[in-house]
Amino acid sequence: MIIWLASYPRTGNGLLRSVLKECFGRGSYAVYGRSEAESGAEADDQSAERIAFDLRGGIRKPVPWPDFYQLATASEEVYLVKTHDLPLDDQPALYLVRDGRAAITSYWHMHRTMNPEAERTMADLIVGRDYFGDWSSHWHAWQNRPSTARKLNLRYEELINADAALLERLADFCGFNEPPLPWTNPFPILQAALPETHRRGSSHWDAPEEWTALSDYLFGWVHGPLMVQHGYWTEAEMEAARSRFPTTTDDATFLCRLPSDYRRLVESKAI
Repeated sequence: MIIWLASYPRTGNGLLRSVLKECFGRGSYAVYGRSEAESGAEADDQSAERIAFDLRGGIRKPVPWPDFYQLATASEEVYLVKTHDLPLDDQPALYLVRDGRAAITSYWHMHRTMNPEAERTMADLIVGRDYFGDWSSHWHAWQNRPSTARKLNLRYEELINADAALLERLADFCGFNEPPLPWTNPFPILQAALPETHRRGSSHWDAPEEWTALSDYLFGWVHGPLMVQHGYWTEAEMEAARSRFPTTTDDATFLCRLPSDYRRLVESKAI
């Protein structure tokens, strides 16, 4: 059986995996990356990426993903598997949510560092012009699985300083019987090893300079209701963001050139 470790990118999936490893001694796999058979000498890699992989309790799949998915699904053993994809099935899921502005901003920085050829803008990611879609739709896809699909929703903010109550919830959901060890956040180690992808790790939102009036406007219309639902915004804060219509030439050009399907998305949220 698989227990999905599911989230929109840059929401704290690695943090969740670290909690599971440090507190319960449970490693986890990922939908992405090469298997043992495909990785060859990389299995002995001592790079910063490998250090981070180990701190998160990463385990390489023994076989490529399609075969591993079938193997893990059919097994009576529990396999913890990270994914940012939309749901494949009704197997149990730990779903992690974070302030959408922080997740999208972090994801934009990751694109710039690791995938610059994709040329993603902040506005692109806000409206979902990306492989993983948009922040709100990702949440709803995982929440709208059949009622028989077990899930436990977690917040990034509570994982940063995972307390005994949170660890108990994780243990109950995953069926862990052993008492958990105390949690120490390894973020300082990860930040020192990989500063490009571990910039802040903060639970507090401070708008960076790259978060423009266009960002606020689009985000307010596309994601405002979910931000209010999760308590990251008040109704007044949502309305304030929606009122900040961008006035610069570049922003106006983006809105005019927005493909019709994305424009309909924004307009549908505005009704």
